[in-house]
Amino acid sequence: MANPGTIELPPDFEDHILAHEGIALMLNNGFKESQALFAKFKDSSPLMSAGSSFVCFMQGLMSFEDDKLEEAVTALKSTQKLCNNAEDDILDVLKNKFRKKAPKKKPLSIESVLQRRIIVGDCYLYIALIYFIKQDLTGYIKGGWMLRKAWKVYERCHKQIVELLKQHEVELSTTADVGFVNGNGEAGDSIPPELPHSESTSSLSSNEDDIMKEELELPAASSFPSNGTDQKSTLLRLYGAVCFGYGAINLCVSLIPQNLLRIVNMMGFSGDGVAGMRALQVACDSEDMKAPLAMLCLLWYHTVVRPFFSVDGDVADAGLPEAERLLEINQEKYPTSSLVLFFQGRVRRCKRDVNGALESLQASYDQAQEQRELQLLCSYEIGWCCIMQLNWERALENIVRLKLESKWSVCYYAYLTALLEGVRGDLKKCQEMMIEVPKLMKRKNNQLEMFVVRKAKVFQKIPPTDEHLKLLIFEIVYLWKAFPNCEEENLKQMLKECENVANPCLKGLKHLILAALHKCLGNTTKAVEYFQSAAQLSESDLEDGHISPFAFYELSIIMLESKHSEQKGVQLLKECKENFSGYDFENRLQMRIHSTELRLKEKNRT
Repeated sequence: MANPGTIELPPDFEDHILAHEGIALMLNNGFKESQALFAKFKDSSPLMSAGSSFVCFMQGLMSFEDDKLEEAVTALKSTQKLCNNAEDDILDVLKNKFRKKAPKKKPLSIESVLQRRIIVGDCYLYIALIYFIKQDLTGYIKGGWMLRKAWKVYERCHKQIVELLKQHEVELSTTADVGFVNGNGEAGDSIPPELPHSESTSSLSSNEDDIMKEELELPAASSFPSNGTDQKSTLLRLYGAVCFGYGAINLCVSLIPQNLLRIVNMMGFSGDGVAGMRALQVACDSEDMKAPLAMLCLLWYHTVVRPFFSVDGDVADAGLPEAERLLEINQEKYPTSSLVLFFQGRVRRCKRDVNGALESLQASYDQAQEQRELQLLCSYEIGWCCIMQLNWERALENIVRLKLESKWSVCYYAYLTALLEGVRGDLKKCQEMMIEVPKLMKRKNNQLEMFVVRKAKVFQKIPPTDEHLKLLIFEIVYLWKAFPNCEEENLKQMLKECENVANPCLKGLKHLILAALHKCLGNTTKAVEYFQSAAQLSESDLEDGHISPFAFYELSIIMLESKHSEQKGVQLLKECKENFSGYDFENRLQMRIHSTELRLKEKNRT
């Protein structure tokens, strides 16, 4: 029975059209209207329930706040429960074969069963992403476990949809047939191997694997009725839905830190970023309700992930042509979409057009009047762009809002606020805030919070100085891979500020930042000299243990660009990967090393 306030959909109503409209509302700044539409029908339609829980998921994802994320997990599990209630209907279909009397309840079609299975897989995928956001070992393992469950659902549905499409004589083109990748990383339809039994995996859940087997034991397609003449178009839509999940999983796994990849491979699948993008493009071109979401995933990958994790090396704008193409073809559908304007801002930032980025981001902020989470996301990006322009006043204005209103990592925002107060000249207020930063720490195993707390504690003993604070701001800009997005004029100003740092205790960090700035300005010889100096000065530095491995990594990247020094670059990359551990942002650097290794393998293959 539906809950009060919900409405039963009419029989044979095409809920995928209504669901698509709900997602379009969300993208066109109607989060509340979208949520209301989905909520109205969520108890009578698995697809509408999926839309409702996805809107919750998006709100949690944009805010990173624990209560929003927990709310999303609850909604996703509720959707899974609604879809799994269909299992009784499936059993009824089989029992009716042996009954003479016709059933009172109309049995589900094979398309409806596949739709529900795909939704269950989507929920596993979204829950996995929520675990990954926690950025700790437990979160990565639990997230990997959820991804495995999603993968197995998608794989079984993919196989059955392809078989049904063949019955309709539909041959998928090479670009549309994404295939699946087995545990060896090879394309094919083979089922991933079972997860080996071990204490680390069995402790997650004693009976989840048995539940998964029960969920996936779908009878043959011939056991179900079809929905009639529209089966072909429905199956193509469902194929797009599977491609969304397959593409998103591939992109997720391709970004898992190197030291955790072995666990993921043991779980029976591996990540392929290229295959992931191809699958998401298929989903983007489909009629499924997740087509707009596939577009957002691709924009996120091209404008955020690729530059941040150095997927293309030092080529920060490699994904921009594709991102611009996606924005152009969707301009008419979402002319004032806050989300689309946000990614437009990301594209402009990656092109070093920081003023243009600020214009788009401010427009995105203005369009998101009723969406607090999206406004906070825009404030974060605006704050960063202002830091890159050395506009301390406007940067502070946006970071302070995040400190006051966002529940995600308040100690990180407090640290940034303290730095900005200091470079504006209020050193007393800066020191007072630095003393408060450790008290705001919530997650003791979080790399970001551990880093800012350690940095802030320095000012409990010594007063801050302008040169020290500016160097720490530039350090954050470097670690967030934002130097390549800065305009030349601002890079030269940062270089001048760094050269003025006279404190001998800051020499290792100073040389790392100078090297990175010279590299961005095209002064490779000076960059190499400073990276080498930073690596030597900081090799035994227990406080700033990240300087040496980052310097080694940067040197290896420069060496790999020349045939004459390529072998030296490979050696330095290996040393960086194997000789350092336990330093700040280790997972972040390991992911960049992994991306470099993948590029080298691809280069040697061609």
